[in-house]
Amino acid sequence: MKYFSLKNKKGASVLLIAVLLIGIAGLIITFAGNYSSLQQKTSTNIYMNNQSYEAAEVGIEYALSYLQNNSSTVTGSPVSGFINYSIATTTLPNNATYAVAITNPTANNYNLLTLTATGKNADGTSTSVISQQVYKPSGSIKSLVESQGSVVMTGSAGITIPSTMSTSLMSGGTLNISNGAATYTGDSSSRTLVSTQGSIQSDIQQSVSSLGSMTESQYFSSVFGTSEASELASITAGGGHVYTNISGGNYTATLSGMSGTSVWITQNDGNPVTIGGGVTIGTPAAPVLLIVEGSLNFANGFTFYGFIYASGGASGTNNLAGGGNIYGGLANYGTLNMSNNAQVYYQALSGANYPGSGNYAKVAGSWKDF
Repeated sequence: MKYFSLKNKKGASVLLIAVLLIGIAGLIITFAGNYSSLQQKTSTNIYMNNQSYEAAEVGIEYALSYLQNNSSTVTGSPVSGFINYSIATTTLPNNATYAVAITNPTANNYNLLTLTATGKNADGTSTSVISQQVYKPSGSIKSLVESQGSVVMTGSAGITIPSTMSTSLMSGGTLNISNGAATYTGDSSSRTLVSTQGSIQSDIQQSVSSLGSMTESQYFSSVFGTSEASELASITAGGGHVYTNISGGNYTATLSGMSGTSVWITQNDGNPVTIGGGVTIGTPAAPVLLIVEGSLNFANGFTFYGFIYASGGASGTNNLAGGGNIYGGLANYGTLNMSNNAQVYYQALSGANYPGSGNYAKVAGSWKDF
């Protein structure tokens, strides 16, 4: 009897161990299955999150490119000094989407902007948000001819930009274009008509409120990135030419033949600054920066290479007429009148000391994801 009892006990122990092993194996199998399922879900979640995140990254890059080519549109309609511009939702080839909002964190400052992109994966179950600040240095204009106020173009006056530029004229006021005046793409030797009376195209941006609301000192700072006093001091220290109230205001003989220099004219005695008589100022290799604090009248076949800033003076008006040619660029405060075949042509001027078109660039350390 003891023999059989011992044998039974041994059998029971083996059975118990077998049951335990089977239970452990079952637990391992269940754990492995659950772990595999968890891993699959985790991988799926990572994939969906990556898809939405990458879509948001694409949105940031697209928004930066869009801003370079459409900055006047983006910043053109602020409300109380703030913009809130939206780029419509875009669907990518993998069906992920992105949408972008462009804002300015500081009122009336359109040089520092925030791009906020929201990306979603293909089925919309994952969302990623990325923000990136971008900055454009002060001291730039967005077009070949920029006017804080209204512009009148008549009598075959023209503005010509290369095909690589998008904006020929930007004004804070309205444009009145008539009698053969037009904008073109090309150069002085060959050009194609773009905008004319009754057919204004996208190369002209008018009634831009962010320009029209500026004071003269604000506009000067937006063009040069510094105050009038600082710019005058810089020109003086750099050996430039500074003139004040020449009798009658005729600067034709004074400026004729000048090149590779900066000129500051203050004419506030009631006479406009007059330049004409077939004079040539600057060269392609040695352009001139001309700043006029007063009303400017260019006429009678002048040729100018460089950049002109004119404040309009007490009259608030600057005039280009008489078949004159400007090769470079022009920034105008007040009303600008272009007539009698006055022409402004884009030209890359070696060593030019004038504001360029300016591009936005990413601000290091400002990238965030949410």
